[in-house]
Amino acid sequence: LELAAAGLYTGVCLHLGEGYARVQPVYTGSPIEHAAVMSRRHGGFITETLLRTMPWDRQPQCSTRKLRLRAVRHVKRKHLRVRSAQEEAEDGAAAGHASEDILNAPVALPDDVTAGPELLFSTDVSNAGAALHECVVESILLCPPPLRRLLLASIAVCGGTAG
Repeated sequence: LELAAAGLYTGVCLHLGEGYARVQPVYTGSPIEHAAVMSRRHGGFITETLLRTMPWDRQPQCSTRKLRLRAVRHVKRKHLRVRSAQEEAEDGAAAGHASEDILNAPVALPDDVTAGPELLFSTDVSNAGAALHECVVESILLCPPPLRRLLLASIAVCGGTAG
């Protein structure tokens, strides 16, 4: 459906969620099921990596896992995706109404936080499974050779983590 929403009926859909990432090739509107590939690199992977790497010692307001998780989700939403002007305005308005909210406190970020999305594509991360681009290649190679060029022509990234 994600491809069809973009006006495409042949291509590869890379769906990124908080708990999963799935590469699904589609030909003329029908999924090529045997070529679907799942990955452990998803939004939850970024969340857990940030939970491990953020400098919590510089953030006394984040004393529990629940508060840290809330701060990480805020960092992901605010810093690790492309945002529209409307989203920026809504966040500013919401922050103005919050009292003693973790989102209003300054959050110290790890030096490489801007590289958060690169965690999905980095080949240097151990025990994280294949990087997403490797999953796309694997999925396309599972398809019949005459379709591969058509599938490579249109790759749609969608889902909450896609930004």
